[in-house]
Amino acid sequence: MISATWLGVTAACIACRARPETSGFDAAEVEAGPSLAALADHVLAAPSPSDPAARLAPDLAYDRQADLRARADEARRQVGPQTVTRVEGDVFVLAAPRASPKFDQAAALARQALEALCQGGRFAKRPDRAVTAIIFDAQDPFDAHCGSRAGAEPESLFGMYALKTRTICINAAPGASTLVHEMADPIIQADFPGAPAWIDEAIASLYESPIFPKPGDIQGVTNWRLARLLRALDSVTDKGKLRVDALFAMSDADFRGPDIDLHYAIARFFAQWLDARRALWPFYRRWRDGYWTMEPAKRPFDPPWARYQRTSTTSGSLG
Repeated sequence: MISATWLGVTAACIACRARPETSGFDAAEVEAGPSLAALADHVLAAPSPSDPAARLAPDLAYDRQADLRARADEARRQVGPQTVTRVEGDVFVLAAPRASPKFDQAAALARQALEALCQGGRFAKRPDRAVTAIIFDAQDPFDAHCGSRAGAEPESLFGMYALKTRTICINAAPGASTLVHEMADPIIQADFPGAPAWIDEAIASLYESPIFPKPGDIQGVTNWRLARLLRALDSVTDKGKLRVDALFAMSDADFRGPDIDLHYAIARFFAQWLDARRALWPFYRRWRDGYWTMEPAKRPFDPPWARYQRTSTTSGSLG
């Protein structure tokens, strides 16, 4: 069962196919329904955590400045004597095997993205622990480093973030924008510890193709993940999986299971659709705060989304 609105989302994406790398996502092209902001209020509204200060309190024993220095030294040890490093946002240690225009572009993009993501009330807390981001300019060194030293295998050819070591690796050969996706992961995880993978990656993957309409603003435009949605629409096997509500109760293991590429695509374009209606951040905050007030045995909760869906694919909407 696919809602008419989700078909509308996909139709709007299809309309962007001629220039997917630059086309924005126009909410006016999506079939109108009940206000998504009102829907988010109804489904996700919950009291704020009883003691948010406790959840957001920093670890006073941790010395971030010492960690930043240690991470820069470790990057030079791992990557080579010509390694260049730069700190952005007093949290991210950017490193590359050598100085290059591509590294300078990546650092400038990181600075611009951090300024936008950390403004406008998007997050209640910024990361307080240092993160290493190693930027390679070719596929082979990226592959070699991720497997042997970063502590995790990448889920794509472009980048990865290893939570255990707080290490980002990206292959900047196709472009540095994947860095914004990977930086968003630790930002979200600092603000929403234990965030479900689907909401973390929905937002992070939205910004793997970022634009900056004005200072302090960031948006994601239609990108290469659209192709996976289009294949699913044409597939008898996959078409029934195009359900946004299925994400809400999806475990991290299932999200990262055999259909990981489809799950990423659904989550990303759902986030893009929300953002086009200026509902992404109200949705995120209500989900974050509602999650924290729930009994652990009831997580993840099953929102009463079905009442907003209709069995017909030609009528009704998610809002």
